[in-house]
Amino acid sequence: MHYEIKKIDIWTLARYSGVFFFLPALIPMVVGLLTMALYRYGRFDFQQLFFIILPLLVYVVGFLVGLIFGLIYNVLAGRIGGIRLEIDYSEEQK
Repeated sequence: MHYEIKKIDIWTLARYSGVFFFLPALIPMVVGLLTMALYRYGRFDFQQLFFIILPLLVYVVGFLVGLIFGLIYNVLAGRIGGIRLEIDYSEEQK
């Protein structure tokens, strides 16, 4: 069976893109905050604020990338056709 993706819901794509950008940014945030907490004995400075804000900015960038990609895909899919998928079902899946 052949299927074609003719349109993508841009808001769903944007949310998922934001999450997929955000999750890898959590690792350096946690490591950076723990390292600073051990060596600075609880003193708060702008480096700690950077490690807190950076993953949020990465989420926003990922959200915008997904939004723009979805818009571009929808325009191009309308003009040149969408992504074609070929799906085969085995007898067990029917």
